[in-house]
Amino acid sequence: MTRSGKVIVYLGIFALGITLFSVIPRLFLDVYMSPDETAVAVSAKTLAGQGTMKIKDRLLDLCPWVHPRSFVSQGGYMVPVGFLGLPLIMAFVFLLLGQFGMLWFTPLLALSATIPLWCATKKLGQAAQVSAILAWLTFPTVILYANRGLFPNLVAVSLMVWATFLIWFASDEERQIAEWLRVVCIGLSGVAVGTACAIRPVEAVWILVWLCAVLIIRQRAIKKIDKKLLKSCVFILAVSVLPMISAWMAYKTYGSFWSIGYNLRDTVLAPQPSNAAEVSQNLLPFGLHPRAVLANFRAYLLGMYWPWLVATVLTLFVGRRDRTTQILGGAGIATASILTLLYGQALYQDHVGVNIASIGNSFLRYFLPLTPLFALSVAATISAIQKKLGRISGLLVIIPSLVGLSIYGTYLGLYQDGEGVVISSRELLRYADIRSSAQAVGGDYVAVLSERSDKIFFPQFSAASPLPDDDRIKELVAQERVMIFLTTQDEVGLGKWLERGFSLTPLLSSDNQTLYEIRL
Repeated sequence: MTRSGKVIVYLGIFALGITLFSVIPRLFLDVYMSPDETAVAVSAKTLAGQGTMKIKDRLLDLCPWVHPRSFVSQGGYMVPVGFLGLPLIMAFVFLLLGQFGMLWFTPLLALSATIPLWCATKKLGQAAQVSAILAWLTFPTVILYANRGLFPNLVAVSLMVWATFLIWFASDEERQIAEWLRVVCIGLSGVAVGTACAIRPVEAVWILVWLCAVLIIRQRAIKKIDKKLLKSCVFILAVSVLPMISAWMAYKTYGSFWSIGYNLRDTVLAPQPSNAAEVSQNLLPFGLHPRAVLANFRAYLLGMYWPWLVATVLTLFVGRRDRTTQILGGAGIATASILTLLYGQALYQDHVGVNIASIGNSFLRYFLPLTPLFALSVAATISAIQKKLGRISGLLVIIPSLVGLSIYGTYLGLYQDGEGVVISSRELLRYADIRSSAQAVGGDYVAVLSERSDKIFFPQFSAASPLPDDDRIKELVAQERVMIFLTTQDEVGLGKWLERGFSLTPLLSSDNQTLYEIRL
């Protein structure tokens, strides 16, 4: 390929990535599709503005249950439920670049991961390089979570793509590299690993697998590297920086260096494990459920992801005698096994419908670490086809295959069920309109109750989801002016609420939902 041809390819890849990864960010909204994303955004902004992730709300002194999902109340404050690494990073990004930076951080990080993928597949040929990049950019959940960038999973995976590549690069014995540059690469790799671990400490299990794989592949070169002790110390120190900061933030937020929001309940700490069974339950939060594993694999890996799975199986078969393929294949199998043990044991009901296999299901988000391995498998398969069929005949097979795979992945990411990016972007515009209309209603309303819509109204209003029991609603409504967001009620529905002791007055409607004032 000529130099001008390469430039065209690079620009095309960049344009494709920006187009696919910016459907939601370019709307420039401050409303999100899930309570988890909302919690990260609000916590980050609170930390940037006030130096703490503890959010004060006077209603918590009256009714400690008045808080969104992904938060818990602790002594009159709301604190986030999830790990604090990503809010900590986003607080820094928000200080530098504001809302723009928060929306674009993950898309640009995911786009930058094409650089190590391109370099890692260089020896396989240019067709393989292009196929690896296309497989990454058009992978459904990469598209989805690049757009919904306040989920931590794609951030951690992208960082680990860079971390393993930097170790690979720094230990390259064939390349003439200045010693200081090797040290810098090792240090940056450590920062990336430490950041990924701080974002989601539980991911350290598969992160360790990836690090072991690249060290095993490079073991001969690593033995020849000078100043190994210095570089090891640099790596360890770099790894420890952000986890230590996150631990300090956990102490400031939860009162303990080791606490996480998942272990907290309103106003009190959850009890600590007291026996081996409880400890085991924490290590395997969903237990062991083979039927759930089979259901997830059938719906997702054998259902939605079958083309990438076929490419992986072909790569393992064709490269079964190649040492690097064996090691990477083993790392992929180990990664999949770990993720299955941790996350595959449950059927996640993320979708409004029951037992719906959706692109936004948590199972697919948790299995994002397999995505770079899928991309490498596609590249290896394309390389094998070209070697077997020759350049011209190979291209006749490769081009339609790549185009078909890219279209299929893009369709899943943009339009699949009700959680594709394009559909989500329309829903976010509706959410933003509901929020602004609720603020325009006026009055001194302080809270909105709903079954799943706290993400729409918080933090402009205090919000509680899911709907509490009648006694708690009465406790709040007796003291404050409150709104409730429900599926639009007919006369029968309004009558049932009246029988329960509540009068609902409609304030505004959107599609099949209505915001009511609720009174006793």
